[in-house]
Amino acid sequence: TTIYTLSLHDALPISREYSQVVQIDPKHARAYYRLGNIHMALKQYGQAVKAYEGVLRIQPLNKNAREQLAIAYVHVGNYKGAVQGFQKILKHKPKSANLWFQLGKAHYFKNNYREAIPALSESLRLNPNIAWAYFYLGESYRKSGNYKQATAPYLKALSLNPELTEAELSLGITYTQLHQPRHALFYLKKVIQRDSNNITLYTLMAKNYLRLGKHQEAIAPYKKALEVEPNNQKIWLHLGTLYLKLKRYDDAIATYHKVLQLSPNNPHI
Repeated sequence: TTIYTLSLHDALPISREYSQVVQIDPKHARAYYRLGNIHMALKQYGQAVKAYEGVLRIQPLNKNAREQLAIAYVHVGNYKGAVQGFQKILKHKPKSANLWFQLGKAHYFKNNYREAIPALSESLRLNPNIAWAYFYLGESYRKSGNYKQATAPYLKALSLNPELTEAELSLGITYTQLHQPRHALFYLKKVIQRDSNNITLYTLMAKNYLRLGKHQEAIAPYKKALEVEPNNQKIWLHLGTLYLKLKRYDDAIATYHKVLQLSPNNPHI
């Protein structure tokens, strides 16, 4: 609907107008529906839920309102309601790639990865060009422990959308899990150019350098991580252990002193 393209300046007075309509006529389903669309456009998802629920109280069989309500449920974290809503709609629209995608995403956010996989796969069978569907498919495989099957969907997502940093990060994590440090470092270095304050990236980089036996190269990522979180005693401890391995005893002692400052009773020192 064209309401989704309205600016905030234009949407607010229309929102007030429809709010007045439903106050005067609480059974005005169209006003509730359009009010819900405006709230969606303004990312006011909780209010959108109330508006679409208002439509369904009046018109329980309104498919458009049910579909929009399910999407709004995803945004407010009601994944159970979203799954139920999408499943009902798909009985009437089984060929909708977007609905299968939305169902898969709702399953994913509900941590039902095994249910997410077939829904996302069906979405991609109907439309093989949804980059985010490939991403969530990869995530579902990875989070269900199937790392080998996760890589292909991530790579496909990136072929469709080279700017999908989330897929690059997940590839870095997945290749780390698969003990493929060179591949992991390739993607982690790409992500770090865009997200230089992500401590996970630096610790993963250090871990992969160590797996390659490049102990000297692992120092810099640990130091970068400490620039982001200077009081992270776990990273200080890793750095101290690394210095010890490199026989840089003075640096190791200074680093362990820092750990003791942060945690005087640390049993690992």
